[in-house]
Amino acid sequence: MSRLPHERDFFDLVIAGEIIEHLYDTDFFLKEVRRVLKPGGYFLLSTPNVASLGRRLQLFWGMNPAIEISPNEPESCGHIRYFTFKMLKEMLRKHKFKILNTKSDCVNFSKNGKIKSIVLARLYPTLGASVICLACKMTRK
Repeated sequence: MSRLPHERDFFDLVIAGEIIEHLYDTDFFLKEVRRVLKPGGYFLLSTPNVASLGRRLQLFWGMNPAIEISPNEPESCGHIRYFTFKMLKEMLRKHKFKILNTKSDCVNFSKNGKIKSIVLARLYPTLGASVICLACKMTRK
């Protein structure tokens, strides 16, 4: 990944939907997001939740929980990193982001996502299919 083509403190909001799991150097990416955000600017990010209920159940039954082993697999979508809520929050804090809110989209009960519950994701976000996080750039003291 190369440097973002924007000056420091340029954006009020950066959105990174389903990107971070594809990057080798997540630290560089987060440093760049922080660099281009204005002080107090918002960072909205989402990534698949490796600890979702669906993946936990697949592991329980001895199945591959949609974790790619090789980019040469026919159904590979290029994920090279996997996150849980805790892991993503720790990484954002390390890069001096303040976590404002975390949530998930839905809890899947089928591999294709046709059987799902939005209510369960609201009640138990760590079981949801996605980690969605709103953070802000902490200002220097």
